Amino acid sequence: MLIRGERGEIENNTIRCLRDYKTPVEYTMTRSGSGIDEGLGAPVIEGIQAAGEWLYTNPFKRPRLSDEEIAVADAVWKMHRYVCGGESFYFLEEACQDQYLDWMIRNAIKSGKSVKTESPSWAKRR
Repeated sequence: MLIRGERGEIENNTIRCLRDYKTPVEYTMTRSGSGIDEGLGAPVIEGIQAAGEWLYTNPFKRPRLSDEEIAVADAVWKMHRYVCGGESFYFLEEACQDQYLDWMIRNAIKSGKSVKTESPSWAKRR
């Protein structure tokens, strides 16, 4: 998988970006935990590291959950905190953008042609 952005790119487990205006750097992301590449049991993911830093830590170490289950549990937990008076974690603008991109991807698949997206009015300007 290749993800490109204005600050760099992620290709599979490799991060490429600029440390400063003239110094390109490359880091490898490593999944940390127990049971990874071992036996038949489900792994327990502690998190993801790169360049000696934790990029992500799993807040749900037990029970053993798949990546998808961790993502759902995290969203449900954040929604619980929001409903109890905490901060929002998924803003309307982000949801609109996600739906717009989903719609454009489906149009591309249906038509078999490339599509070009535009910056909608709800998108945050930088």
